[in-house]
Amino acid sequence: MNPVRGETMIGFLHWIAREHPEITALRGMEPEVLMGLINRYEAGRLDNNTNLTHKWREGLRYLFQSSGDWSSYDQARDELDRLERRRR
Repeated sequence: MNPVRGETMIGFLHWIAREHPEITALRGMEPEVLMGLINRYEAGRLDNNTNLTHKWREGLRYLFQSSGDWSSYDQARDELDRLERRRR
């Protein structure tokens, strides 16, 4: 199964920066907390939707552990770096 598209991940990262400026790191966040934030971003669409939940989990794995450029994930990594630089 493919992860969520890179553009969707970028939208989530922009939402985090705007709605939760206190969050300055995602990589070390507890998975349940991170998925809860994603569910809020998705307006509850992850509830009882294992397919979408799996796509988001795969997207996070790809964002954090890969260096590939599938579907704008290189741009999503740039956004993640900007978010995490805010804490310095």
